[in-house]
Amino acid sequence: MLVREEIVAALEELGQLAQEAGVLVDLCVYGGSAIALEWQFRVSTRDVDVVIQGDSAFVRTAARRIALDRNWPENWLNDAVKGFVSSRGEHRIYAEYMSADHQTGLRVFVPTAEYLLAMKCLAMRIGDTEGHDAADIRSLIRNLGLKTSDDVVKVVETYYPRNKISPRTLYGIQELMQKPDEQHDPADDTSPKPG
Repeated sequence: MLVREEIVAALEELGQLAQEAGVLVDLCVYGGSAIALEWQFRVSTRDVDVVIQGDSAFVRTAARRIALDRNWPENWLNDAVKGFVSSRGEHRIYAEYMSADHQTGLRVFVPTAEYLLAMKCLAMRIGDTEGHDAADIRSLIRNLGLKTSDDVVKVVETYYPRNKISPRTLYGIQELMQKPDEQHDPADDTSPKPG
């Protein structure tokens, strides 16, 4: 399990390696990692879900080096979330680990709370109203002040066409909104797959 401080340190190191290699890379961080970095209602994650913009071969090589140095799994940085990215997605800069001239290094982006909620709803597992996905979704719903399942569906529809939102997702949202908010220990969290 990776905690926030470890993720930040690894991203800083990746930025330093990018500067040394003379490359500029953008990483969009999603899932439990984005939650740990930006909102901190999740304290740990199994891996870091990203979409890479820039020299992806460099990023994969550097990520393997970081994994080896830290005794982490080789796939601690992965791009399995690509299938859930929306062309309408909204992001903001989280951190920059750049050279003095801002020509090389790493820029890290995170999705907005609305966009991450939409991604997590779309990826929700059937019957997972007590698991990690559900806890993340509930926390994002609270963060956004949403009150009804219709409110949540409207957020999802902002980023994904209605025909891409499965009945499974709609049912899952209704079920989550009907159940009372359950206590959840974030220390038990693992990064959901995907998004």
